[in-house]
Amino acid sequence: MDMIELGQLPQHDFDLGVRHEEGADANTLMARYYELLTGQPLDDEHINRFEKLLAQLITSNAERIGMLNEMNFADVEPSDAQKILIDGPVPSDEVQDLLAGIRAGFDEAAEKYAEELAEVDLAAPVDPNPTAEETAAAKLKLARFICAAVLTDDREENQL
Repeated sequence: MDMIELGQLPQHDFDLGVRHEEGADANTLMARYYELLTGQPLDDEHINRFEKLLAQLITSNAERIGMLNEMNFADVEPSDAQKILIDGPVPSDEVQDLLAGIRAGFDEAAEKYAEELAEVDLAAPVDPNPTAEETAAAKLKLARFICAAVLTDDREENQL
């Protein structure tokens, strides 16, 4: 990642020229970034929506980083993972056999844990009126995530 030297900050246009405008404020900066991202000018009617969108993007990103951190994968470079998943190498037969042995026990543990989550109200699925199948699927995904987090936890004691 390229670093900007502290002395070079005035040379970079990270604020899209807002610092040189007289009377400019945070709303001016928001409007400038909205126009940069969408190609449309931002009027007062939409600025609150744009602020909420930016806040949601930041929150959503932080949540996903937190999930990767919980599984001790925060230091995995996404481009490296993508390269391996797309271009390989595919795990050897020996590695895949070892994983197959783990998989059956993992699936059983996740299904049992999903049953333990039966009475827990979740935010997922996003549908306001989910079917029982959608709710069960969401709980199974959550159970699989928690089980995977326990497996990848390198702390001395798992803290669930």
